[in-house]
Amino acid sequence: MMLLLPGKTVLATHLGDLLTFLDAADRLARGQVPNRDFHSPLGPLAYALLALGYVWSGLGGMMLVATAVFAVLLLPLTIYACLSRLPWPLAVAFGVYILILSIAPAAIGEVAPRPMFAMFYNRFGYALLSLLFLFVLPRNRGLGSRSLDIGCMAALWLLLFYLKITYAAVGGAFLLAAAWFPHVRREAFIALVISAVAILIVELFWSGTAEYLGDIRTAASATGTVRGGAVGLLATTVNNIQGVYLFGAVLLLALISRVRYDYLLLCLFMGAAGILLDRHNAQGPGILTFVPGSLVAALAPRRDSESASSRSTLASILLIGALVLPVGIGAAGNLAFHFLAAMRQRPSDLAGPAFPSLMITQAPTSTSAQPSAAVSDAAEHGCGSIDPASLNLDNQRGQEALGEKQFLAVIQNGVGLLEREPRLPGKVFVPDLANPFNALTRRMAPTGVSAFYDAEITFSEAVHPRPDIMFRDVDVVMVPKYPQKYPTFDLMRRIYGRYLESNFELVARSECWDAISQETCKKDRVIGDSIGTCCFISWATEVQHAISGLKKIMCVWPKAPITPSRAEMKTKSASRWSINLKVHLPATRSV
Repeated sequence: MMLLLPGKTVLATHLGDLLTFLDAADRLARGQVPNRDFHSPLGPLAYALLALGYVWSGLGGMMLVATAVFAVLLLPLTIYACLSRLPWPLAVAFGVYILILSIAPAAIGEVAPRPMFAMFYNRFGYALLSLLFLFVLPRNRGLGSRSLDIGCMAALWLLLFYLKITYAAVGGAFLLAAAWFPHVRREAFIALVISAVAILIVELFWSGTAEYLGDIRTAASATGTVRGGAVGLLATTVNNIQGVYLFGAVLLLALISRVRYDYLLLCLFMGAAGILLDRHNAQGPGILTFVPGSLVAALAPRRDSESASSRSTLASILLIGALVLPVGIGAAGNLAFHFLAAMRQRPSDLAGPAFPSLMITQAPTSTSAQPSAAVSDAAEHGCGSIDPASLNLDNQRGQEALGEKQFLAVIQNGVGLLEREPRLPGKVFVPDLANPFNALTRRMAPTGVSAFYDAEITFSEAVHPRPDIMFRDVDVVMVPKYPQKYPTFDLMRRIYGRYLESNFELVARSECWDAISQETCKKDRVIGDSIGTCCFISWATEVQHAISGLKKIMCVWPKAPITPSRAEMKTKSASRWSINLKVHLPATRSV
């Protein structure tokens, strides 16, 4: 209710992620099918929730409705798992924690009030996985039944499978390991069989399971099985060292209390899986699987069949509370901040008529790049107040140079260009993270492309689609002069620049975008620097044109490092745009 009651979505960061969700939701609303018509390493459940929210209430309420629907699905599973496995005080506390974690509009581990809905599927996945872990504990007397256990475990794993495969892999390994425990062996085995049958039934209607697994395999090849390898895992462990200490202390108390060794080994598996998931995800500090792992360690049967002492149990609960507190406070704080900001509805926070029920608020930051100091001035006084020297332009390592309102203005500028230029009909592609133009201009999105592109995550220089397949259904490419994610744009430029130069032609441009069209190029192919067909290859030479456009709308110039160096670019004239075509590209493997 705290999310739905105000009826508005409030964001402080990661607007680009919301716009990628908008594109995917609009695709489903227009009849496209995930993993068949477009590629994504995310499961169809994530996109089904988005589409339901989008159809129900548009962009402004899309994430609110999607979150509320998931909470409705999660609630009965949470009630049964907690009450059947935990003492009632712990059941209530853990159930509230799971629900708040699921619905909070914040990044995992984010303590500062910075509402966002990016990577919502990670919060959902952790909630489902935490509930599944509880089923290794013996069932409380008089509560639940074997059939309910089987149904609940199968439902949890199927939700994980169709949400994000990494969580399903951990959940499947857990169910296989649970077969070691006699009291849950039959339930775990039957749950896996039911899940397999359910997947086959869904496949009869979806026919996209093979493509789904293929998209996951492609993303894994681009990213690597473990991002950063052993060094990355060590870094993640060090960054979460406080949680590691607390989790280790709970396991030590369990060992002293003579908890069975097989339970302790399973708890270690939960903790290790959490570190792997943390490394795979982009999230703040906090290994969330430590919490259910600690609960299992504290409540597991003892080797001598005697109950644990009240002192050791109390100490374990206090340590678990210390694990829960940072994540719980951050999630609850962001939920309250979102509610208050949406109810307040300050005019300066409204995103504009093109984005109804969407509010962009400024809030303290902690884990992401600081938005530019010029955002509020630009929003209040217009583009004439922007001082390029004051902007945050360190657009490297996945950080963003534009503030949220500035990026919103860039998107609105592109929408205006597409709507007023009659030579730009058809399906639009953007060589950047977000592509909301098809949804915002009411066009059918191209098929055969990915729902989003993120360098070294969904594609890389060694693993990417062939250009003839990539742009087979694309009519217009909107080339950003101010990329939201420069690493993604730069990699796209290096991989597909030659193909775009040969098959697309510059049709129109604005202060923030160059629009190149394949259809125009087919009809009347004109090659020459005067036309600027190579604008995608070397966009930085258009800086002077872009700066003059700052007086027209609120835009900024991303002074990100480019190749060749800025000093070299200053000596190059526009007549030598195509110099980058002579750069030798390494051998690649297309998929």
